[in-house]
Amino acid sequence: MVRIQNVKLDSWFSTVGVFACLVFAGRLAVADPPDTWFGQHTQPQQRRDLQLHASASCSATACHGGPRAGVTATGAVRGSEYPLWLSSDPHARSWRTLCSDKSVAILNRLEILKNGHIADQAGFDNCLACHNSTQHFQESRTTERITEGIGCSSCHGPDQLWHAAHLERDWSPSAQLASGFAQTKNLLSRARLCASCHVGDRDRDMNHDIIAAGHPALHYEFATYQRRQPKHWRSGKTPKEDDEAYAWLVGQLASLDAFLTLLESRARTSHRESQWPELAVFDCSSCHQQLTNETYQLPARTNSSPTLSNWHRFGVQKFLNWRSQQPTFSSTDQELLEALMDLERTVKSPTVDALTAQQAAQRARRALDRWITGRDGQLALSSFDAEKLHEMVSAAGMDQSASSSWEAAAQFYLASITAREKWSDLSHQPNRGETVLETSRRLREALQFQGNSATPKNRFGDFGDNAINAPGPQSVRAHWQSLQKTISIDQVEGPR
Repeated sequence: MVRIQNVKLDSWFSTVGVFACLVFAGRLAVADPPDTWFGQHTQPQQRRDLQLHASASCSATACHGGPRAGVTATGAVRGSEYPLWLSSDPHARSWRTLCSDKSVAILNRLEILKNGHIADQAGFDNCLACHNSTQHFQESRTTERITEGIGCSSCHGPDQLWHAAHLERDWSPSAQLASGFAQTKNLLSRARLCASCHVGDRDRDMNHDIIAAGHPALHYEFATYQRRQPKHWRSGKTPKEDDEAYAWLVGQLASLDAFLTLLESRARTSHRESQWPELAVFDCSSCHQQLTNETYQLPARTNSSPTLSNWHRFGVQKFLNWRSQQPTFSSTDQELLEALMDLERTVKSPTVDALTAQQAAQRARRALDRWITGRDGQLALSSFDAEKLHEMVSAAGMDQSASSSWEAAAQFYLASITAREKWSDLSHQPNRGETVLETSRRLREALQFQGNSATPKNRFGDFGDNAINAPGPQSVRAHWQSLQKTISIDQVEGPR
């Protein structure tokens, strides 16, 4: 068993009975003040001035520890949130993931661990931020902490001030935020809270050094992740929660904000983990190009500098490009689109310095905030549905940039299948829906990596684990073009 100072790397199950109500302390500094809508709604997750209780403190039968939901069809039953989380939610196992042999090897490579003890406290805290409810283990403590993984307070906020108040009927949203309770019933807020770990944030950074040490790269797509998540909440409490197209757009906006926040933070000279230029902000394929069997040399570079990662920008940019052809296209749409294009140009420059990159990210984040809080953005969000997403994907498919990289092609695939309920409308030809399904399956297989894949799983069934061996870019491009043609509105309905 590996020991990290006074903390055993062990399963939480061995300690839950003894330390069920242990208070997690050690939250040291207050996070930066909220400066945007997203910043305000992620504040509870980042507060260090409040203590939190272990998830077992929520497990009483009269609270959230009632009869567990069915095993074969997991779903929330009122009061069963805790046993459902414990038995079915992968977040409950995140500490065990950090304790695995592979993770310990990563910690050793990064010299966070030396001889089984913490050698880099800041680096270890960076890992804890997304693998444990406690974000800091003080070295001076001798009491073992509950190793519960990502528990209730990790997502709902540290509960020192709201543990009793959340039972009150007249508890207002403003009072909830003030007491450190996260607004998870707001889907936009929920998606951004998830992105704090699955993309990164000011206080947590899964940077290139960690990827190089063996941690999988992060490819977060909220609609896919939420559909695969075993629900410990009841449907119908969150507006448009079951609208996958809406969840897709909300997730793209949240992912973009997290990316911009992290980029801005990484470019600050005071950031504890990263130094500029931080290679994790670029598309991996800019440097990690495929070796050819004939020469075993890298192919000729098409440009002199790496390309800014497109994963977190693709959806919003394609959405804004589609809106630019609509009569509702507004000045805030234009401002955000231009800010994202300026960010790409700025960061791509070989001579860009940290301050310039930080300012470009900040401008884009401010433009995103004005879009989200403005009237035009609110209307665009509330009216977005599968039909509009299908139109957007069809328009995006006419642009070759949608298959210019693995990131772009993968995001195009995920957006396409999110609008799959419109495939049933492709009835002008026999078995059209089945054709689209088969075409999308082939593209998905072409996008998979060999062996263990770090890409998001599809959301409407398992196509199997056998990936195509070493698919080349031509294979991906061919499958992409085939899918684009089969879902194209013009192909089905003819020119409008």
